[in-house]
Amino acid sequence: MTARFRIRQTWAIARIEMRRAFFSKRAFWVYLLALFPAVLFIGHAIEVGVRARSYQGHGTVPAAALDSLKEGLKEDEVIQRLGQPIEDRTLRRRHGDEETRRRWVTYYDGSRRISLRFEDGVLDSVNTRTLLNFEEDRSVFARIFQFFYLRLAIFFGCLGIFMNLFRGEMLDKTLHFWFLAPARREVLLAGKYLAGLVASTVIFTGGAMLCFGAM
Repeated sequence: MTARFRIRQTWAIARIEMRRAFFSKRAFWVYLLALFPAVLFIGHAIEVGVRARSYQGHGTVPAAALDSLKEGLKEDEVIQRLGQPIEDRTLRRRHGDEETRRRWVTYYDGSRRISLRFEDGVLDSVNTRTLLNFEEDRSVFARIFQFFYLRLAIFFGCLGIFMNLFRGEMLDKTLHFWFLAPARREVLLAGKYLAGLVASTVIFTGGAMLCFGAM
């Protein structure tokens, strides 16, 4: 049996076993491990997109105008400078004979959501939240890839894929058919290993790329 013939046998076995590696019901939880972070990133992308379109529908203000705000400015001056806010809420509280009025307004500059709080007509605080922050999302993706994919998902996912190639056939009582085939044991092992390697690479690389694409 020449080396070339063994390579052809290995590849033939790998192609058959790829169906088990990709489509076996026992390997379904591997897809959950690989795609779980992608679901979170897609949900975050949808949420950010919906909020951004909602804010843009009410109009945006120049970023320079928002950056020029300082605490202590009068309420009328700020509203006149920035225009009508996308969100406006007022709360009045009475303490004895004194009444306190607080007002929260929100503006959007295309990437940031800025909330202003007025205390009795005077700007008291400026709270900025970035909606479209690729650097922050990339940092989150890096931590997920390091701690979830490399330390958990890939380890247990590969364990499930490779174990299912032999244990699954033992449970289905089909492994003996391979032993009846004119192929050496090491060729069978190499073919199954190649099938598991291809499946694990495609599944987890696809999950990571889907996360990156959603980001």
